[in-house]
Amino acid sequence: MLLLGIVIPRSLSVSKSRVSETRPFVIVIALELNGIRPSMSEILLFEIVTAFRVNGIPLIVNRNLAARDWDVAIMARDTAVADRNTAISDLSSAQAVRDRALRDRDIAVTERDAAVGERNAAHNVRSLAVDERDTALAERDEAHRDLRASQDDRRRQELVQKDLKTQLQLAHQQVTSLNGELADLRVKANGERHLAPQFETTG
Repeated sequence: MLLLGIVIPRSLSVSKSRVSETRPFVIVIALELNGIRPSMSEILLFEIVTAFRVNGIPLIVNRNLAARDWDVAIMARDTAVADRNTAISDLSSAQAVRDRALRDRDIAVTERDAAVGERNAAHNVRSLAVDERDTALAERDEAHRDLRASQDDRRRQELVQKDLKTQLQLAHQQVTSLNGELADLRVKANGERHLAPQFETTG
């Protein structure tokens, strides 16, 4: 509890009418009641609020003004505390948002790395597929060359066989002709052999 009092120096003997013309010393007396003692900041606050010339204004009015100012100061302090708490809450929320953003960024980086890995794997698979395709094309070309070579060999063999068959037919015809001529010669020879003795006996 706070009590306000006006202290006038003892050396001054003034009448009640001159009190309003005097700049009094305003002090704050802090009485400890029920174990509650005002803090120094509260005492200083009351000193600041009530340290002005009385000028005929009753002290009770000044005390009421000081009480209202004190309530306003308390409200301002509470508002400041609330603003501070709000700022702390906003800071915490901002930090939480930042942490979430960092986590999202890390997740995005991880997903990007995974996508890059998958893309590289796809490129490797495509490269292997291209190599296998090139190998298959080379084998196909080689097979085509072998097929053409075998076809050429078969045509050559067919030509050779045809030529041999033609030559065989010609040889067979020659043999047949020679056999006919040989038969004719045998017949002629046999006829001459039968006729020769008859000429000798008659001659």
